[in-house]
Amino acid sequence: MHAMVNLLGLLAATYLAAVADTAAAPALEVYDVAPSFLTLAAIVWAVAAAPSAWRVVQLGALGLVFDLNSGGHAGVGMAGFAAVAFVIGIWRTPLRRLGVVEQAVVSAAVATALLLFVGAGNWLFGAAVPPLRFVVLHAIGSGVYTAATSLPAWMILAWLRDARRMGPAVRGT
Repeated sequence: MHAMVNLLGLLAATYLAAVADTAAAPALEVYDVAPSFLTLAAIVWAVAAAPSAWRVVQLGALGLVFDLNSGGHAGVGMAGFAAVAFVIGIWRTPLRRLGVVEQAVVSAAVATALLLFVGAGNWLFGAAVPPLRFVVLHAIGSGVYTAATSLPAWMILAWLRDARRMGPAVRGT
């Protein structure tokens, strides 16, 4: 039952992130750089969700949604998202112990690496037309912007974690 709830949560997060990428991200664009909400969903989900033996497959599927949503080659984002799931799976416990700002800084590094991988892969396979230096700068800008938009998610997760730790006295019951 818990695995089904976990999967339904990921589906809901993927849907909301895909809608945000197509509807909100263009409105938040600054100098052709916008946050990637699917990337953000993948990072937060890999760190915060219940452990799962299927995490690499789940985030690989989220990467496929990213590929289809962004118009890149199907498979490049899928590979990048699966790699992120694998790496975060190794470092999951220490990442959960970090503070909100530290988690956002790690998110910047992970999002930049992921977007750089996807951008370079699409450039290499001919889906991205601009010069490689633009692809790199765009990945860096989007990675940092994505991490900045991750702060509310990390704060909410920290509040939930603290409320669970404190028990019923804090929750008012």
